[in-house]
Amino acid sequence: MTLKVPDRYSDSHLLEQIALGNVEALEQLMRRYDGLVYDFALKLVKNSQIAEEITQDVFIKIWENRGQASQIKSAAGWFYTASRNRSISMIREETARQAREQCYMAEQEIAARPEDDIYRYDTKALMDEFILQLPPKRREIFLLNLKHGLSIEEIGARLNISPYTVKNQLQKAYALLRRWMTEHAYLLIVGSGLF
Repeated sequence: MTLKVPDRYSDSHLLEQIALGNVEALEQLMRRYDGLVYDFALKLVKNSQIAEEITQDVFIKIWENRGQASQIKSAAGWFYTASRNRSISMIREETARQAREQCYMAEQEIAARPEDDIYRYDTKALMDEFILQLPPKRREIFLLNLKHGLSIEEIGARLNISPYTVKNQLQKAYALLRRWMTEHAYLLIVGSGLF
C-alpha cells in the first residue's frame, strides 16, 4: 500500500520517503522541481525536446538511486547539479555524435568515388599513423569513442576511470588530430593529384 503524501511536507521529508520507496513522494518532488530542472536544462542545451529528456533522466536518476535520497541536504541544489551534469553530458554526446557523423559522411563521400582509391588509402594511412603515435591509454579511449561510438560515460565505465579523465584524454586526442591533419594536409593534396 502506498501512503498518500500531502503537499505540505518538506523536501527532506519527501527525500526520506523516496529512500523508503514511496512513489507518491517522488511525484510530489517532481511537481515541485520539474519546472526548475527543465528551465535550467533548456538554458544550457537550447532544445526543448532534449531539455524534456534531461528532466526525465534527472528524476529517473533520483529514483534509481533512491537508497541515498535521504542523504541529499538540499533538493534544489541537487536538482540544479543533476540538471547541469546531465545537460553537459548530453551536449558532449551530441558533439561526439556530430563528429562521428561528419567523419562517416566524409568517408562515404570518398568511398563513392572509386578514382580516389589512392586518396582514401593515404587518408587512412595518415589516420592510422596518427593513432599509433598516441599514448596507449589515450589511443584506447580515442578508438572507443571514434570507431565504436561510445560516450564519455560508457568509456569511463568500461575502462574503470572517471568521465573527467576520459573527457580530458579525448580533448587532447582531437586537438592533436586537428594539428596532425593540418600538418599533413599537403600529403593528401599531392596524393590526390590536385597539386
